[in-house]
Amino acid sequence: MVYEPREDTLLLLSIVKKLKLRDRRVLDMGTGTGIIAITAAKKKARVDAVDIDKEALVTTRKNARREGVKIRVYYSNLFSNVNTRYDYIFFNAPYLPRGARSIVKDKALIGGKHGYETLVEFIKQLNKHLTRNGKAFIVYSSLSKEEKILEAANNALLEHKELVREHYFFEDIIVSRLERDRTNRYLYDRGINIEYFYSEGKHSRVYRTSNGIAKIPRKGFEKNIRREAEIIRYLNNTNSFFTPRLIASHGSILIEELVKGRRIEELVGEEKRRA
Repeated sequence: MVYEPREDTLLLLSIVKKLKLRDRRVLDMGTGTGIIAITAAKKKARVDAVDIDKEALVTTRKNARREGVKIRVYYSNLFSNVNTRYDYIFFNAPYLPRGARSIVKDKALIGGKHGYETLVEFIKQLNKHLTRNGKAFIVYSSLSKEEKILEAANNALLEHKELVREHYFFEDIIVSRLERDRTNRYLYDRGINIEYFYSEGKHSRVYRTSNGIAKIPRKGFEKNIRREAEIIRYLNNTNSFFTPRLIASHGSILIEELVKGRRIEELVGEEKRRA
């Protein structure tokens, strides 16, 4: 059954109506009946609408024809079939925990075991689909463990700003804006596109990028990363076989070659099991 517009949809719609969207590229993720996509198209945006529910895609096409607007509508499980960068992305995500099925019959509202899983996965992939100054607007519930959503945004180098919070029955509904933070834009301007958060160490956070691995220092460890870049550069010049190639060094951020292989810990673990 296609998810019909409700309070959460109308909160997001109120944001869409305030934006200047003429000639902007817009993606409506999880389009449902297409109300967000159609509103954006009426504001002269170039709109794509995707959904995992094929019935929703049929409904959106019909509604778009009835409203006389042109929208590209197609199937996608989150970004699985999306290959474009957008100025604006809207996502009224399923956000309730699986246990809420006892009080919520519509499975389109269930966002995973804890409610936040679908939205966190969306945030992890967001950088690959935003333009430099692109913005994403997301809807979620106070039942969705907000700290997990904020953590995902922070790990993705995205600024998070809460725009609207309304209380309905047993929950708060929140609409927030996500956009690249200063470091993210700095890297983007140098042709380094953050793809996803990889890991966090004592001195830095590590990211997979479009051309390698980026190490971004934690506060107070900038000198450590600059020193590491100097060491890698020296070892590269001495043809060290075991050292990844330094691709670039931007201030206290270093980009190095992604070395494919298996972690030593995994190999040691296998040897122990064989013994």
